[in-house]
Parts: sequence; structure tokens; C-alpha cells
Amino acid sequence: MPSASPGADWLHDLPLAPGSPDLRMGTRALDVTQWLPVDDKTPAEIELRKQLLAEHGSDVARIVPGHETGLTELTSLIEIHLQRRLDPEVGAPVDQLAVATAEDMLVMWRDEKHWRLIGGTLLFPNQWNLNDKIGKTVAAIHAPVDGYSELLEARVDQFFDRLSAARPVWRRNWFFHQDPTFYQPNRMIESPVFSIAEVEQLYIRSEWQTLRRLAFSGLIIFTVKTQVEPITELKARPALAEQMCVFLESASARSLENKDATDRHVAIIDYLRS
Repeated sequence: MPSASPGADWLHDLPLAPGSPDLRMGTRALDVTQWLPVDDKTPAEIELRKQLLAEHGSDVARIVPGHETGLTELTSLIEIHLQRRLDPEVGAPVDQLAVATAEDMLVMWRDEKHWRLIGGTLLFPNQWNLNDKIGKTVAAIHAPVDGYSELLEARVDQFFDRLSAARPVWRRNWFFHQDPTFYQPNRMIESPVFSIAEVEQLYIRSEWQTLRRLAFSGLIIFTVKTQVEPITELKARPALAEQMCVFLESASARSLENKDATDRHVAIIDYLRS
């Protein structure tokens, strides 16, 4: 039995409620003091973000012209939270945001009808990229997610409209991946997994996400803290591993697909229970 690393204790936050619906918002009230958490991996992640920003520039950090005031408000909020100024030598304000924390920060703006992505930072993308999504509505951004229009579209739009600046929220998602790389801007084809040896090469990729409305501009800031751990860390936590098995046993075909677990779940269950 592998030993559990304290740095992977976030695995206990994985939403593993079995049964329908296939997709859930799963939001919870956020303690604002925990808005931008720092852990022992944060310094290395920020260094990686600096490297990615230098390599990819406006492909990973940009804002639609006309929304600079909201960006200034966000910068001030982050500086208050971090209790330090952002580094102006990095470059434009959006570039400063890109490397100030380990989180990606996506900026949502409401026009007369819809909430739209108007930019932000996306250096740790999970198989999508800023250029393809910027300017699109929330519904259009999530169009590739099977079941989104049916189960979540109306609820998410209403939730955004009602979100209060005084009551930010958080949620978490997760997936099984073969590649632990943080920068994944393109869709990947995940291979079937049938043996324990193959399962041991998998990783759990998770996004700890927060939603917070800015008090003055009304923009909504969607932060994403990406975390990746080998599946051995799950196996090292027997009670949690059994919760995962129960989830996978009850999951619908659509739910398995959304978790990148299709043609993998049987082997994963066997591994976790072995």
C-alpha cells in the first residue's frame, strides 16, 4: 500500500456523490480568506506560469479592449488579498495577474442577454484555449460538455445573475488523465486502460474553482487552481478509494465520458480494491 502525501489531501474534496444527475454545479460558500490558497507547490507553479507566459504571450493572457476598469478592480482586490503589490516589470496588468498566483483567472461580463468570457489568464488549460473561447457565451463555451445544455445551462445563467459580491462560492471538478502536464490547450484522445500496470500510470487532474463578483464593475471572476496527483495517492487513502469505486460503479455512460473514465473504470475499480 503506497503512503499518502499530505500535499494531496485535496483529494478528499473530490465530489463523489453517486447517481444522477450526470452534471452538478456543486457550489459551496467560500471563506474569502481562502480565496487564493498557497501551498508547497505554489512557487514552482508560478515559475512554470512565468515560462508559459514568456512562450505564449497573448494566447494565454489577454482582455477584450474596453474592460480595463474591471481589470484594475480585480488587481486591487488581489493586492489586498495577497497584501503585496503586483510586479509592474512583468508587463501589462493582465500579464501581472497571470503570474501573481497559481490560479488562472477568467473574466465574465454580462451584455444585454448573456454572460460572456472577455479574457483573463489561462496558462493551465484543460484541453481548451483562450483564443477559441474568448467572446463566447457561457453556454457556447460549455457546448462540448455532454449534457450541459440539458442539465446546467439555464441553472448556470441564473446562478451568475444572482451571484452576490458578498457571497463568493467554490466548486471542484476532476478527471482521469494519462498526461500530468499542466499546459494542455488542445483536446487529447484518452486511451482505454485494462490492466493494473496501465492504471498505475494514470493521474487525477482536478480544478478548484471559485466564482466571485466584483462589487463595482459587476464582472464575475472565475478562478481555477489546477491540481494533479498520481492515482497512487487515491489508493493510499482506502476509504476515499472505496468512495471512488462506488461512484464509478453507479456512473452513467455520460458521466464516465465526462470524467475521461470510459473504457477505464473497470480496471480502475479493480486496482483501487486490490
